[in-house]
Amino acid sequence: MIDIKRSRVWATAFIATIVLASTVAMAAPVQRIKEIQMPLMSFPAIVKAGESFKLDAALGGKEVVKAFLILSNAKDASSTLELLNPSDYEGLRTWRAVVPEPTPESLYDLVLTFEDGTFDRQPNSVKVIKEFKKKYIFVHMTDIHFNLGLGNPADKRHLIRERILNEITALNPEFVLFGGDLGLYPETYDRDYITGYENFRDKLKVPVFMTPGNHEMYIDRRGPSVIDGIDYWKAAYGPLYHSFNYGKLHVLSINTFDWPARWRDRYDKDVMATGSVGFALIDDAQWEWIRKDVAKASAQGDNIIAFTHIPVELLQGGNRFGIEKPEKLGGPSSSLFIKFLDKYKISHVFVGHIHMDSLRQLTDNVIEAVTLGAGHNSKLEEELWGYRIVYVEDGKIVDMKTISIGKDDI
Repeated sequence: MIDIKRSRVWATAFIATIVLASTVAMAAPVQRIKEIQMPLMSFPAIVKAGESFKLDAALGGKEVVKAFLILSNAKDASSTLELLNPSDYEGLRTWRAVVPEPTPESLYDLVLTFEDGTFDRQPNSVKVIKEFKKKYIFVHMTDIHFNLGLGNPADKRHLIRERILNEITALNPEFVLFGGDLGLYPETYDRDYITGYENFRDKLKVPVFMTPGNHEMYIDRRGPSVIDGIDYWKAAYGPLYHSFNYGKLHVLSINTFDWPARWRDRYDKDVMATGSVGFALIDDAQWEWIRKDVAKASAQGDNIIAFTHIPVELLQGGNRFGIEKPEKLGGPSSSLFIKFLDKYKISHVFVGHIHMDSLRQLTDNVIEAVTLGAGHNSKLEEELWGYRIVYVEDGKIVDMKTISIGKDDI
């Protein structure tokens, strides 16, 4: 079992080790999500040829002329989709999009064309497969921190990042779970979000499911306008938490940096003193969604795993935060959440945040897998970067392997 008090002391020390230089930038988020709301590059559909996936679009009065899949480098449609059972809810139109049976197995962009001559294209958002495999691998990758070290000619971490993305694509896993921390701090969000998005789009040619870390979610109120990481995340990647199935494996994406805006202000003295910039929180709304989602998956007989950014033993739900005006936080405490994981036998929780390779037995039923950073190292151990390969059989994790890369390997 995990010593929670010791973990909090360790986390505070860890936060103090990460002091990254930055410069002020004020560019607005680049809007990557337009009409197509689902599936997305950050939350793709994995579908068998001949079957259908859920397609959501915010049309704003437009009418769809055609929906099709297209290979990322192609100009012409690879496979035209049949849209069935349209329904409208809260500004969204939803269909079942049927993939023609002859469609070759590959990762595709999804394209919608509209009657006014415009179109929307969501890259790497649909993976067509022949079947859901009983025996396969997926990859957990986290803490890639694009742009960190680029100002130093002697810093070669960009080569490590590129190597990791190329290796994962060559492995061709069924999917990748990315556990957060694409960038640095609010004043570099304009370039961090562009670099992260374009690298994942262009170099990682496998389905990627994403969850945010603390470094994507900060707020900066020091300038003439507020910079809020949630605005950038929603513009580029969409949902802050979600779930999906691959066969009988149910995968839960959890946002453990779900703090109210008050506690995400990276440069507020009270916030820095309390440590919320590095600790975990799941707010009441997400907590309710998690409980309903897991109960449904369990009732269906699914095997359940989860991935998030911050280790769950650092959850602060129920604690009082603040110096001048302390307030009680909502959401689950770490002990309550671990009991929840155990109750539903959520066998593995994949996390990052501390840039180390570690397996922790939270309960008899639950393992927390901490994965090496893919682009930044805390220097608490030897300088290693990497990712984790996870082996699955019949919907259950049967083995894992850490792939590590050192400075001498590049």
